[in-house]
Amino acid sequence: MTSPRDGDAPVSLPVAMVVGRGPWGDATATMLTEHAIATPDRVDVREAVARVGVEPRPAVAVVTDADPDDRVLVACLASGVPVVDVHRSIAAVDRARTAMRAGTLVAASGWGGGAAAVVVAAACQEVGGPPADHVEVAALLAPGDRAGDAWWRRFAGLHRSFMVYEGGQRRLVRGLGEPRAVDFAHGRRRARRVASPEQETLVETGASRSAAVRVAFAEGRTNVWLALLVGSGAWRFLPAAWRARILRPRTGQRSGGHEVDVVVAHAQGVVRARIVAVHGLAHLVAAGACVQVGRLLRTPADDDAATPPANVLTSQRVSHPEESDDPCADLATLRALGIQVDLEVRRSP
Repeated sequence: MTSPRDGDAPVSLPVAMVVGRGPWGDATATMLTEHAIATPDRVDVREAVARVGVEPRPAVAVVTDADPDDRVLVACLASGVPVVDVHRSIAAVDRARTAMRAGTLVAASGWGGGAAAVVVAAACQEVGGPPADHVEVAALLAPGDRAGDAWWRRFAGLHRSFMVYEGGQRRLVRGLGEPRAVDFAHGRRRARRVASPEQETLVETGASRSAAVRVAFAEGRTNVWLALLVGSGAWRFLPAAWRARILRPRTGQRSGGHEVDVVVAHAQGVVRARIVAVHGLAHLVAAGACVQVGRLLRTPADDDAATPPANVLTSQRVSHPEESDDPCADLATLRALGIQVDLEVRRSP
């Protein structure tokens, strides 16, 4: 995944339509270009529906912003364009699964554009394959982490309760509840439960029997006052726009790097992974998106085996990052895109 060297013959790259002009779309377009994965065609959500029907059609669409009423998704699938969506909520994933009749949607809307789920799948492969008994994902939000307005508005609903799987059973948990101490590079923080799609998809795809996603803030005082506001019930009475504005980083703040701690408990051992995106959350989301673009564009010629694994493009369904036929290759791609991933494997005696 490197750019052509000077003097090399020019490489004809497929076109990827990047939908969304916010921080995630900017980072994804830059990464697609810098790593010679695809040629980005930048459009906003309003322009995407018209663009997808114009020849030449893009090889893949990457949705990095909210898609109201699924207009972009419907237009892409009707035109035969597969979609990678890093913004879709779990409710919107369920809606798409029910409505889809043809085409492919890779719902990479778990933490970091599905990067955490890629690491979980690769960790399972390290110790004998899925399913894991339990997965813990804890993300550390740095002050300068960037996301679009729509993502901050949704994240501001972190006080709402949601369903998770535990021991094969569904359970309702309170948003920002059940704190757990996590040792990040920035120091120990109390990470708390938040709604994130992989808590459901990791179980529903057979990657794990249960999963939990938690978030902490690098600024320790933020963890304290936010827990107090949510715990007292005061947070839910604030207007949604105020909540989003409070959480969104101030203009000019630079990210000190985005960190995710992943623990995969398996019958054959325990794997702990430390994911670091030195340029922040947008960097991690872009890398996660690019991994899935590469997975969609993968052709049989890329595989050495005489009978290569089935390509996700051959199916008409909703797919998730953890369902990759080669999660270890996806992990290698993630690292090649500048994401630091360290795995510590402790096998059971």
